[in-house]
Amino acid sequence: MKISTRGRYALRIMIDLAEHGGGEYIPLKDVVERQEISKKYAESIMIELSKSGLVDATHGKGGGYRLKRGAAKEIENALIAFGEYHARGDDDDLEKMELVFRFLILLRKYCIDNAAGDKKRDKAISNMKGIVNYIDEHYQEPLDLNSVAEEFHYTSAHLSRMFKEHIGHNFYTYLQDVRLMHCVEEMKADPNVRLLDCAMNNGFPNVKSFIQTFKKTFGCTPSDWLKDRH
Repeated sequence: MKISTRGRYALRIMIDLAEHGGGEYIPLKDVVERQEISKKYAESIMIELSKSGLVDATHGKGGGYRLKRGAAKEIENALIAFGEYHARGDDDDLEKMELVFRFLILLRKYCIDNAAGDKKRDKAISNMKGIVNYIDEHYQEPLDLNSVAEEFHYTSAHLSRMFKEHIGHNFYTYLQDVRLMHCVEEMKADPNVRLLDCAMNNGFPNVKSFIQTFKKTFGCTPSDWLKDRH
């Protein structure tokens, strides 16, 4: 799995904000000095991160950048874990894939399209965030597109379009990714967990579905992933 040079610098900048920010605004000059990149290049990256809803910016005296408060501790912890991996100089592709996968899930969760629009669009975005939170809270249950659409008074077709527009993936892909992230967490906490138990604990209908989703995402089976970690 390769990350572009610009993508690596964006990650480094966000890791820097996570490690040194503590919720406070960090002057850009401090970030560029630590990361040894040009201010102009860093500014162009910050513009993209701000538009994506990942960082907040303030100008004038005491101005700077910080991770967006809506990202809370989740993105910060994911970034710090990525920074620790990078600092070790490891070449563990599976661990890198796991960290990138976790980060992408969090981006989808916290960075739903926030572009300014009319009241109808703003309401749809607000509703979409509620739906994502609902899935995050109920992923262990037998959710499907119809039941979630009914819960929020949408047709299945309309909810499907909302996911494509605001999340960039369909409903089932997002749901399976959330379940898979929690499965990975459980396997890391208990390497001896039975795959069947792990699958059922986190909402997969059966162990076959879990293994297929895991292999499609990480390129190996859960058993191989566990062996590689120990």
